[in-house]
Amino acid sequence: MPAQELILPGDSNPTEDSESSTPLGASTEYTASPVSWLRLGARLVARLCPGSGFLALLALGVVLTALWLGHVITLKPITIEINGQTQRVWTHQVTPRGVLREAGIILNGTDLVEAELDQPLLPGEPLVVHKARPFVIEADGQIYIHYTHSHTPVDLLREAGILLGDYDEIWLDGQRYNASDPLPASQVADLGPGLRNLGVEWIDRTTHLLVRRAVPLVVNDGAVRYSLLTTAASLGQALLDAGIMIYQADQIYPGLMSAIRPGMRVMIDRSKPLTILADNRVVATRSREESVGDILRQENIELGLKDYCIPGEEVRLTSDMHIRVVRVTEKLVYEDGPIEFETVWHPDSNLDIDLRQVQQSGKEGIERRRIRLHFEDGIETYRVEEESWVAQDPTTRMIAYGTKIVERQVNTADGTISYWRKLRVNATAYTPATCGKTPDHPQYGITRLGWQATKGIIAVDPRVISLRTKMYVPNYGFGTAADTGGAIKWRRIDLCYDDDNLVHWYSWVDAYLLWPPPPSSQIQWIIPDWPVER
Repeated sequence: MPAQELILPGDSNPTEDSESSTPLGASTEYTASPVSWLRLGARLVARLCPGSGFLALLALGVVLTALWLGHVITLKPITIEINGQTQRVWTHQVTPRGVLREAGIILNGTDLVEAELDQPLLPGEPLVVHKARPFVIEADGQIYIHYTHSHTPVDLLREAGILLGDYDEIWLDGQRYNASDPLPASQVADLGPGLRNLGVEWIDRTTHLLVRRAVPLVVNDGAVRYSLLTTAASLGQALLDAGIMIYQADQIYPGLMSAIRPGMRVMIDRSKPLTILADNRVVATRSREESVGDILRQENIELGLKDYCIPGEEVRLTSDMHIRVVRVTEKLVYEDGPIEFETVWHPDSNLDIDLRQVQQSGKEGIERRRIRLHFEDGIETYRVEEESWVAQDPTTRMIAYGTKIVERQVNTADGTISYWRKLRVNATAYTPATCGKTPDHPQYGITRLGWQATKGIIAVDPRVISLRTKMYVPNYGFGTAADTGGAIKWRRIDLCYDDDNLVHWYSWVDAYLLWPPPPSSQIQWIIPDWPVER
């Protein structure tokens, strides 16, 4: 039956809806909308049921349901792949152009589709689309919008006709980026209406690419001059990026916060590195001051009245100078030392000879001294005695010695003898041959008194026993003090023997000085206790 147009009430022009003029069975593309389905169903109901309103509504529902089921059943699945992202959609469209239009995907002149847009897709064939990524390129004061299939920033810029210098920088969305690194993965910015309904998540977000050109600088760093290229916004950042260390004490012109300008000239007046040792701490610092004193004031290191520094305050600063601050302190101390007491001897006729009696004990006195100690960094370097005085006088020791002489007797192997003094002495023996002279020497065997050395001659210390004194020594016999010797001191005697009858002695014995005593002027009343018997 030939096709017949249906006109709903209120339709003024049957040709206004282009979709209604297309036969359902035509081979051209057809995009069905709810309005078109409603109008088509209304026309069919009006044609089949022109009279009854209820029957018309019932027929309209049946027709619309049938048409909707027919629409759903005839949908075909198609896989859309856009820049590696895939999504399956259901559509009546048969060509890539119709599928993409229905999905709300708009192609621009740089997008690529791996199919003929107006040729039907083969069953099961995916629809592959390579959309060019949008970039906003900012370079050399210009802003460009560029779509590209490039994979690296350098290829993208080359495609856009922008060349990079060796020290130029690329920034993507505010982040520094390597020109040869792969571009970051695409990111979704928003969904088109068709994609939002169908679940296809693909609308590429525009990426901002900034080309920051390197600017030449000339730096006069003290006596050294060099050039550098920088992309930094400020001078401080440019020097930091170039590895040029700026110290707080350095002076730089223009300032570190100055904006970079092409051809900028920078002057750096370097400070000197210094080390200061003060107060048990090491201060590593830098300074542009002239002298040692200036740097100490810069570091708030004060010198006391007697403090000093090495080198001196007037010495000019040099790089890597080591400065030592010496803290000087003084201290007064008082020291006590002993004052030896004196010993006073006085005779006592009521005491027997060689007896002693301490009548007053001696006591040391005290000498007090005021001493000024000089310290450098806590270490005493010297001391000066400023004054001394006697804080306590010593007490004299007083000893009485006996001068009473009494004749006494003692029985010996040689009979009873009378004596006036008994001395405890250390006795040794000698012969003429042991006196250090050879027999042919004129003085061989001659004693101090000029006598011939033989048994009975006793060598003594004349300060203790006067020469020519008659003596008796047990186990030796009688003898006369007629000789002396260099080793015979105080309580030492040497008993003489003939060369052929020497008896070795080395023992303590009692020596008796025989009666009568000599005149009192020849008597040694006080004899030291030396050597000491052990």
